[in-house]
Amino acid sequence: MSRVSQLVEEIAGRTSNLLRRAGEGYVTRYRAGSGGLRNTAAGLTGADQRNAPKFTWERASRIAWTTSAGLWGYQILASDSAERAGPSSDGPVQEVDALVELSPTLAKTLRDLEADGWIIQWGPKGSGYYTVREQKLINIDIAAKGDDLLLTDILAHEAGHARKSDVPISIRPPTKDMTREQWIDEHLYNSFVDEAEAELTSAQVRREISENGGPDIRSFDGDGDSIRFAVEVAYNSHASGMISRQEARLIIADSINHPHSFWYQKYYPFYQKLSDDYFGD
Repeated sequence: MSRVSQLVEEIAGRTSNLLRRAGEGYVTRYRAGSGGLRNTAAGLTGADQRNAPKFTWERASRIAWTTSAGLWGYQILASDSAERAGPSSDGPVQEVDALVELSPTLAKTLRDLEADGWIIQWGPKGSGYYTVREQKLINIDIAAKGDDLLLTDILAHEAGHARKSDVPISIRPPTKDMTREQWIDEHLYNSFVDEAEAELTSAQVRREISENGGPDIRSFDGDGDSIRFAVEVAYNSHASGMISRQEARLIIADSINHPHSFWYQKYYPFYQKLSDDYFGD
C-alpha cells in the first residue's frame, strides 16, 4: 500500500469513514502528474466577478465557513475608490504584527503582497473574509478585531489564496458532450483544491508560530472536525517529505468533497447557478 493510500485510510478511520467513500479514486488522482491538477475556479475573472461567492468565518469549537446572504449578483467590492483605502497604521496586519513576525512564511507573503500592490483592509461588520485577486484586495471583517488568534488564522488562509502558486485559476466553458453535473463537479473540485492550498498555508503558519514560542492560532479537535484533521495529516506528511504538495492538496480537497461539508454546501449552489450561463435554466 502506498503512503498516500495509508494516509487516506488513517483519515477515514479517524473520521467515521468519511473519506473512504471515494475508494480507489483517491490513489488514481494522487498519482496524476502536474497536468492532472485542473484549473481552479475560486478566483473569478472579468464578467464572472459579479457572481463571485463571498465567504464568512465564524468560531465555535472550530472555524467554519458559510456564504453570506448576498451570494448571487453581489458586487464584492464597490467601484468607488474610497472603498479601497490605502495601508493603515491600524489595519488587520498591524493588529497582529507580533504574531505575524513569528511566522517567516506569513511575514514574507504579506510583504510580497504589499510590494505587489495588494491592499489588506478592514471591512464592515458582516462583510466577511475574502480575497479578490483581480483587484488585489483582501477584506477582513471588522468583527475579527480583538481576536488575535482568529485574525492571524484568517490572514494566513487569505494570504494562501492571494500568494502566487502553481494552482491555476479560471472558469472554463464546458467541453463538447459534457453534462451540467460533470461541469459542476469539475469546478467544485477545482475550488476545493484552491481552498486546500490556502489551508496548507495556514497550517504552515500555525506550525511556525508555535515552533517560535507563540500560541496555537487554531482551535483543533481531530475527532470532531474531519477537514481540519485531513489538513493536519496532509500538511505534516508534506512537511516531512512523504508526499508532494499536490498530493497534500488533493487529500484535503477530497475531505471537502462530500455533500455534508460546509464548502460543498456553499460552492455547489454557486456553480449550479453559474451553470445556467452554459446549459440554460
